[in-house]
Amino acid sequence: MGAQRIMGYGPEEIIGRNISLFYTDAAQRDGLPDHALDVAARRGKFEDEVLQVRKDGTRFWASILINAIRDDTDKLVAFAKITRDITERRDSDERLRLSREQLFQSQKMEAVGQLTGGVAHDFNNLLTIIIGNLEIALRNVEQGKSDVQGRLQRTLSNAQIGAKRAATLTERLLAFSRRQPLAPKPIEVSKLLLSLEEFVKGSLGERVDLQIASGDGVSLVEVDQVHLESAIVNLALNARDAMPGGGQLTIEASNVLLDEEYC
Repeated sequence: MGAQRIMGYGPEEIIGRNISLFYTDAAQRDGLPDHALDVAARRGKFEDEVLQVRKDGTRFWASILINAIRDDTDKLVAFAKITRDITERRDSDERLRLSREQLFQSQKMEAVGQLTGGVAHDFNNLLTIIIGNLEIALRNVEQGKSDVQGRLQRTLSNAQIGAKRAATLTERLLAFSRRQPLAPKPIEVSKLLLSLEEFVKGSLGERVDLQIASGDGVSLVEVDQVHLESAIVNLALNARDAMPGGGQLTIEASNVLLDEEYC
């Protein structure tokens, strides 16, 4: 009765039919029904979570268990299949995953808000460098000084350096704030920490002294760089909030053996 309720077939409709009847067309093309029976025959059982199809054509997520049935001579004579509807559980897991993703994104945006003040201050300083050097360049041109070419080269070079730093700062903030899929790759944590130093310092304020400790020989790690940066920045902000009177924050990268003694 349970199988009839889940799948919609009566005993006279399903007995003797091929198991592929319960699989989607795509699964049948991929040979999943035959694979399931082959594994059950060789190992005694097969377990999986797959999309199944009811008599009326509706689909649902199911946990299936296929057992091989053998006679007294160990000859395979049949298969027994147990199907459990897990659609509700899968939907619940998906809602939980989305909630976690939304929570993570909201935490990132909160951190972005806290970073805005420090970033705006740094960006304003960079713009001051750019504007100041451009004004000097314009005055040199207007005054027609003999060494105007050398002066222009120096001032425009300084302006260019400031503009590049401003662009890097903006790019980092945008990368930190946007939502994107995980893209893990091997990175050098030592270099990452050094590249983040100025970015983090701007958000900590003058009362917190940031120290980056990262020696040579630190192993590569495979991780999503933006998410690691996000985690480091969030930890730094939490540390700042835990020291209302100011203090020193040290971020260190080193190789550690996580053995039983360490845990």
